[in-house]
Amino acid sequence: MPVSHADAAEIIYTNEVTGFEAVIDDKAKLLTATDEYYGKMTEEMKKITSCGNVAFLSVSINPYSSARKCAKNTMRDLFGKESSTVFIVDMENREIGVYSSGKILKTVTQSRGYIITDNIYRYATGAHYDECAYEAYRQENDLLDGRGIAQPMKYISSILLALIFAGIIVYENARSHSSVSAVRADDLLENTNYRMGIKNLNIVNKSKKRTMHESESRRSGGGHRGGGNHDSRSSYDDSDSSYDSGGGFFGDDGGGFGGGSHKF
Repeated sequence: MPVSHADAAEIIYTNEVTGFEAVIDDKAKLLTATDEYYGKMTEEMKKITSCGNVAFLSVSINPYSSARKCAKNTMRDLFGKESSTVFIVDMENREIGVYSSGKILKTVTQSRGYIITDNIYRYATGAHYDECAYEAYRQENDLLDGRGIAQPMKYISSILLALIFAGIIVYENARSHSSVSAVRADDLLENTNYRMGIKNLNIVNKSKKRTMHESESRRSGGGHRGGGNHDSRSSYDDSDSSYDSGGGFFGDDGGGFGGGSHKF
């Protein structure tokens, strides 16, 4: 039976205006207080508390089936139904994720969670966990403040697709200009009959089709509840959630639970 993460979490900051909290639950012991990015990370976490609760979560052994489920249950244990966001580093599954609920989810949407993790997973690959977490929260703050975030992977994918389509067009044009009209078999035979005096020649043309069947298989902190429901920042009217946002236990505040993840 999975244990609650709330018992091990440390509240590092409580916003006096909103009552929202910043919590660190570093079970995998990835953060270093003397790291230059640790202080920057906590400052970014404090900023987020103007909109909702925020947590850093790391696990070396995941008691749940996925990083997503671990983040979801931890968020519920720590913050109940309040607007919240969590950055998780799952060392067992080698995965990072940004997951949110309530009002924060309206801005830090599921698709944007994927963008953030696409942008920062290399820090985790290099074991720069303080910097990785700092970048996650910094980009969340950019969104909450109404600014955009870089999407290099999206642009790279668009360029690659454009190159592929351009290659196809060039190939088809070259092929259409160099091809010779195919001669029908019956026309060829008719001409052969006339030229060579062969009569009553009957040819039966049979074609066979081979169908291949393929099958695929796919394989998805010491906090207590803070108070308040104040949101002083701008929020996007976002409808770009191209992924199933899942969940539904955060229903009071705009509802839903969602986020994105990336292997590292």
